[in-house]
This record gives sequence, C-alpha cells and structure tokens, in this order.
Amino acid sequence: MASMKKLFISISHAWRGITWLLKVEVNARFELMIAIFVIGLGIWFKLSGPEWCFVLICIGSVLAAEAFNTSVENLCDFHTKEVDERIKIIKDVASGSVLITGIMAFLVGCVIFLPKIFQLFGGS
Repeated sequence: MASMKKLFISISHAWRGITWLLKVEVNARFELMIAIFVIGLGIWFKLSGPEWCFVLICIGSVLAAEAFNTSVENLCDFHTKEVDERIKIIKDVASGSVLITGIMAFLVGCVIFLPKIFQLFGGS
C-alpha cells in the first residue's frame, strides 16, 4: 500500500511539473496547440492504428524534448546568471533537441497527412 501512495505522490509531482511547464513556457503551449490540431486532423482523416502510433510518438517526443530543454535551461540559470560560453552551448544544444524533434515530427506529419490532403482535393 505504501508503494501505491508513493506512486500517486510521484504522479502528482510530475503533473505539477507539466502544468508549470504549460503555464510558463510559451513554446510548450504553442506545441500543445499544434498537437491538439494534429489530433483533430487525425480524427477527421480517420488515421489507421499505425498512423496514430507515429503521430502520438511524435507529439510526445516534441513535448518531452521541450520539458527537458526547459529543465536544462532552468538548471543552467540556477547555476549562474553570468554569461558563460559553456552554459550557452549547453542551452543551445538542449534547444536544438526540440528543433530536431519538431522537424522530424513535421516530416512524419507530411508523410501521413499530405497524401490524404491531396486526395481530398482531387489529387491522386
């Protein structure tokens, strides 16, 4: 029973972190809005099971990358507010991870959705 309590406490801490991320980070809110839009498109286009898997993995990856990036940036800022080239590189690399996952998610979205969009407008 104690382990269930620990699990619920851990989930509560994680949920608090997610809500903080969405309250504070504009990019995270923007990415969530895109995710909701893409989920709506997926429902409208009646995606197959495998297509949903790819879409959901991409959404989760982008949001997780944003959360890790925010954590790294906050940790770096906690360490020092002074300009430090090493800290700048750390923050840039963490930010780059969000860009990489975002680009890959966009490409997966193109592979899944563009044929459906073309078909909708009479293309082959």
